[in-house]
Amino acid sequence: MAPDEEFRLMETSEAIEAGKRELAECERAVGRDHLDLAVPLGKLAQCFANEGRYAEMVPLCRRGLEITEKNLGTEHLSVVAWLHNLGQSLCMLSEFSEAIALVARAVEIREKLVGPDHLEIAEDLINLGGLYRQIKQFDRAEPCYRKALAMQVRLVGPVHPHLMSALEGLTELCFMQSRYAEAMSLLERLVPIKEQTFGPDTIEVATSLNNLAMCYQKLARHADAEPLFRRVLRIREAAMPPDDPEIATSMHNLAGWYDSAGRTAEAEPLYRRVLAFRERVLGANHPETAQTVLNLALIEKRKQNYVEAERLYQRALATMEELLGPDHFHVAVVRNNLGMLCLTQGRYDEAERFCLESLAIHEKSRGQHAHEMSSALNNLGKIYAEQQKPDQAERLYLRSLAVLEKVLGPDHPEIAQGLGNLTILYFAQGKHEQALRQVLRSRAIFEKSLGPDHPIVAACLRHQAEMLQHMGRHDEARPLLDRVKEIWAKNPRPQA
Repeated sequence: MAPDEEFRLMETSEAIEAGKRELAECERAVGRDHLDLAVPLGKLAQCFANEGRYAEMVPLCRRGLEITEKNLGTEHLSVVAWLHNLGQSLCMLSEFSEAIALVARAVEIREKLVGPDHLEIAEDLINLGGLYRQIKQFDRAEPCYRKALAMQVRLVGPVHPHLMSALEGLTELCFMQSRYAEAMSLLERLVPIKEQTFGPDTIEVATSLNNLAMCYQKLARHADAEPLFRRVLRIREAAMPPDDPEIATSMHNLAGWYDSAGRTAEAEPLYRRVLAFRERVLGANHPETAQTVLNLALIEKRKQNYVEAERLYQRALATMEELLGPDHFHVAVVRNNLGMLCLTQGRYDEAERFCLESLAIHEKSRGQHAHEMSSALNNLGKIYAEQQKPDQAERLYLRSLAVLEKVLGPDHPEIAQGLGNLTILYFAQGKHEQALRQVLRSRAIFEKSLGPDHPIVAACLRHQAEMLQHMGRHDEARPLLDRVKEIWAKNPRPQA
């Protein structure tokens, strides 16, 4: 049996002890700076990586890098390997700045040694793009992925397994920025490659099909989304053990699609199946179980079954507080939802209390969960708006938008959603021109992110036309309403 194979067959703890002994023996035989030490250092580092002990992996990688540079020089392919290993371990410890610098240096060295067009350089660029993506430096991540993808296409052609990592990285990048049309195009390239590589009914294909279905859902391509969600569920049910949580996730996604398409009668029983599944497999007190309880609470709220909705919200809240603590952002989200339930019933004091409690939790986290904090601010603004407190409402709406813009930039779809409440507030106060500016900005954002023929764009156009009509500007409103009809002709509503 080869030594490496023997290491792989050992228990990890045994392998670590064996690795330490091998390293010590090698040091005694050749000294502390000999190149032969690189092999036992690499083995021991890998053993720590296998156990997730990255803090102990880092000094081994640093020493391996130092020894390799001392013996082979600073521009050698073995140096590149150590740079990647050290970068990977630092990444797992969230030390992204140093990890990025190391991987960027690895790219530079490899380009000098093998030339600018090489499959391993493409892999290096994908790794670098992934690091930038993790710290949300999207403007730096995207060129890395695109350069890698173009290089791979030149070297192996447009349909090849090598392209999968770059396509997946770019897709994730687009999802994080709500660029669903671009994500859809990338996934439509990725799925056939995965089908050819792994087979059409495999877990790997199901993952990308699920993401493609989510893109179709976001882009209102309802007829295209449903069969993909169903196919994903079918694949996972056939390929996985019957109690695998991923099956429940697929059912949950299909239920979510029904819900978003207005097919509550089909969504509700599926959510109840998911709830029963998760209670059986994960337990009644589990975060994923609580999430399904929240979805059912939202359905009960829409059905105006407010007592049952509140019972479900309180159950989810108790679970989240028990498992995650009273100051966790998931607890803040449930309190926020309870506030909106109270607002629906005109229970303003309770609504305000729940939303203020939610906001206090987010403020303690110092903006770590900007989306949820923005939602708490926005909903608190709604409470004040309904109580005819426009100045307080406006301050909260503007603060909510500022929180989102800082994280997402000024042209993200969630900014457009937030502008809606500000529009209603201004219009109710007779500030028609200010209201109209918000609608125009929302429309421009949605056209850019979802395309000019999306139903949400039609809703913006209709809202703009209604405001113009109210202002007596009927000639300006008429072509907007004609455009609304054109968009709806291209987007038939899903069957109820």
